[in-house]
Amino acid sequence: VKHAFGLYVFFTDSDCEVPKNLLAEFKKAYESFSEVCGIGGNIINDGEGIFEKYETLTYKKYISKSESYISNKRDEFPFALGNMSYRKDLFVEYGGFSETHTYTISGEDALLKEKFLKNNHVFLYVPVTVIHKKRYTFLSFVKQMRERGAGMLYDSKRKGKIQSKSSIYLRFLMIAPYFIGSLVGYQSVVFGFIDTLAFVFKNIGKLKYYRVVEALWKKFYF
Repeated sequence: VKHAFGLYVFFTDSDCEVPKNLLAEFKKAYESFSEVCGIGGNIINDGEGIFEKYETLTYKKYISKSESYISNKRDEFPFALGNMSYRKDLFVEYGGFSETHTYTISGEDALLKEKFLKNNHVFLYVPVTVIHKKRYTFLSFVKQMRERGAGMLYDSKRKGKIQSKSSIYLRFLMIAPYFIGSLVGYQSVVFGFIDTLAFVFKNIGKLKYYRVVEALWKKFYF
């Protein structure tokens, strides 16, 4: 990134399809909102499978409005790397993405947004959509959820106290009430079940990678 030309850096993933007007829309938005440090948009998965549809529904939960809005919350789009950009100078100044994340731990995109927010920066969401072309099998879905669980565990360690194994095991006792909550949230038995599977495998991921996360250098990101 340090050697990149231009004022802004844009990130997407190898399995994403970017609309032709995306960079032009982002450039126009930066010129109109000079106070923002980063701009991003929406992501949907256009697959017809149940896991792909679940992914799209989950992404929708991170969007506050259908039109453009200023974001000052971590768990709100924009932050996902499939459709995200930053002012290059600030990206370099704040050190970019965490190098302490391994390939088994996800969440470095939300972590970077949190770092900017802690330093009183704000982001802009624009309604420009990137298509995620990833197709899931049951096993690849499980793998992704376990890695997200590991990312959540790492986040707890970074904040000063790693989640205990006993508290993780206790969460398995919450599967039934969690399923009921997912039924209400998704208004669907199928997606409520998929969301509960995600909950279970995230916690399995925490246990699976517990030693990996414990062994990571305890680097506070701020």
